[in-house]
Amino acid sequence: MIIMTEENLSNDWEFLINNSPELSTNISKNNKSKNRYSNHFAPDNTLVQLSNSNYINANHIYINNKEYIVTQAPIPQYIDDFWDTIWEKNIDGIVMLTDYVEKNKTKANEYLPSLNKFVVTGKYIVSCAFRKNIASDIVISTLKIMSFSENRIRILYHYFYKGWPDFGVPSLRPNIQKCKFNKFIQSVDPKHKLLVHCSAGIGRSGCFCVIDSMLRLRDYQLREKLLKTVLEMRNQRIGMVQTFDQYKFCFEFLKKSSSPSNN
Repeated sequence: MIIMTEENLSNDWEFLINNSPELSTNISKNNKSKNRYSNHFAPDNTLVQLSNSNYINANHIYINNKEYIVTQAPIPQYIDDFWDTIWEKNIDGIVMLTDYVEKNKTKANEYLPSLNKFVVTGKYIVSCAFRKNIASDIVISTLKIMSFSENRIRILYHYFYKGWPDFGVPSLRPNIQKCKFNKFIQSVDPKHKLLVHCSAGIGRSGCFCVIDSMLRLRDYQLREKLLKTVLEMRNQRIGMVQTFDQYKFCFEFLKKSSSPSNN
């Protein structure tokens, strides 16, 4: 049984803030027009490298024996680089954790084709073969991406969760089994190599990577493992898990998921 007070978690959060590393972001700062936000830079040490040497605000994240690429929501200045990343890094699934507009502010630019339609972007044709709303805030799409240069097609899955408020957290009501975020994360194929994005690619994206990478682990101390995991992520991308409420949500979700009663 895990006994934890908010003070314990608050102390862990303070330790996390005080021990998050200062990382070099020179490449990102030299490409300011390709960053969605002027205060969120991608560190050099894990920066995604593309074959054309173009910059993208995206980092490799390795935690708990899982690999992710985490990025900001695509913007028009680098939509072609976004699809290059998908193709070159052999991505199987895109996890999208922001709506396009939230509180009258643009959080992501449209990049998905409509059902049975296609878009031409850079070296690729991307089409949508299937789309299903599995809950009010959850949309799963099957995409086909064809490379002109390689003349071949790959299948790609898009996992879209609209129910996570910016700087907030999803509800765990009425219980862990029935809450929408649990339905969403259970819908993501654990075998897929994922590219994860919200708007800035740090808060909601960080929470997803923590929960997804820890959900199937066994025999660990949750409090210590959570702290270690977030610290490891912050060594690879600045600001992953952005607020204390998000950190607490990760703990509560994992605690309830590991409970025998799951409620």
